[in-house]
Amino acid sequence: MSSKPEVSIIIAIYQAEDFLEACLRSIAAQTFRDFEAICVDDCSSDRSGEILAEFAADPRFHVRHNRLRRGGGASRNAAMREAAGRFVYFMDPDDMLHPRMLECTLHFAEKENADAVSFLFRNNAQWAPDAQLSAPPERLPYRIETRPFYRMGRSGDFRINYNYWTKLYRRSALDGVEFIEGTPDNPHILSDFHHTACALYGMKRCVMLREQLYSYTRRPGSETKSPIRCGQIANYLLAINDLADRLDADHCPQVRRQLRDYPVSSAVRGQLRRVERLRTADPAAAAQVEEAFRKELAEIRRRGLLGNPGWRFRHLAEWLKIYRLLIP
Repeated sequence: MSSKPEVSIIIAIYQAEDFLEACLRSIAAQTFRDFEAICVDDCSSDRSGEILAEFAADPRFHVRHNRLRRGGGASRNAAMREAAGRFVYFMDPDDMLHPRMLECTLHFAEKENADAVSFLFRNNAQWAPDAQLSAPPERLPYRIETRPFYRMGRSGDFRINYNYWTKLYRRSALDGVEFIEGTPDNPHILSDFHHTACALYGMKRCVMLREQLYSYTRRPGSETKSPIRCGQIANYLLAINDLADRLDADHCPQVRRQLRDYPVSSAVRGQLRRVERLRTADPAAAAQVEEAFRKELAEIRRRGLLGNPGWRFRHLAEWLKIYRLLIP
């Protein structure tokens, strides 16, 4: 093993005691062992700190504790400044890796000199430590993507989605790319789409693998499944506006269309679902939150980033609800 690890795995952790041990075990079980795992505990009050302390006995696991709650974006940015690996991978503390994820993605990163290697995920997978790939790495189907950001594949067997945890990045390709950070009074901000769009915008050569290497845990109490609040809507709008300012500074119709049809569309529809949950969970707060959401939608439409309801027919019902909110 070299003095500097080949890969830096970065995890921001908050109140993850029910899933964290399985997550860290899936990292420790990687067949490729030359990595460091930088684990940032964002002031958890549950047993997350105790679980991290157990894994800190492994010198590859570096545990850091925030003195104040900073949110996932700021925690990942701090870990990124410390990371020593030639490659970087971000994951969430309630999910798991296929035991050959690093081995597989590094094979293609080196073979194709790729800035990023994107792969698929499964919901609630339970891989054994000796789980195998669907084929040896050299025989796995893949595609090389060299087209501009706004033409990269988003559908079909070979695709690049906007989840940061489905990509291994070459460290040098992330220069100048950071996670957007929330406000001090509302530190959490869902920054998947913002970070991924900024990263892919500068990529020259990506590999898209048709292999499931990540297990996403679908749980009712997660942030994306909970009712939304006004502060979180403000953070969404902050991320969308910042993304548009960075990537559409030259007012390129193709870039704006890509932002509108993919990351912004997904973020808006996700917020709609959470607003609807709030109507059930806390009707008294729903009116205020709906008004904040309505103002966000109006701002997104003003910037030409509000999606087209005909883009995907299975989303038509959601888009009808979104446009109804904009009717005075």
